[in-house]
Amino acid sequence: MVEPTKPSLNELAMLAVRQLISGSTQLRVRVHRSKGNANIIDCGIEVPGSLEAGRLVAEACMGGLGGITFTTVTIGDYCMPATQVATDAPALACIGAQAAG
Repeated sequence: MVEPTKPSLNELAMLAVRQLISGSTQLRVRVHRSKGNANIIDCGIEVPGSLEAGRLVAEACMGGLGGITFTTVTIGDYCMPATQVATDAPALACIGAQAAG
């Protein structure tokens, strides 16, 4: 019996990237192709971007192995927006998905 293969970190990350590309108008991001045919997604340099775009970028940076939700945090008298990050594979999501070496 052949065991099914698991998707790679890149394949999992592409789920978030595809959402950025397909929802570019709603997410206020800009997608264009480089001369080398790479997709470049501007999420806030020359366009407004959005919180949801940032959330999707963060999920892609974790190789699709983490979930990010919006919340708030109170410090003293101040209530501020925050994110909550969860994963059951922290080593892969942090080091494995982000290490360039």
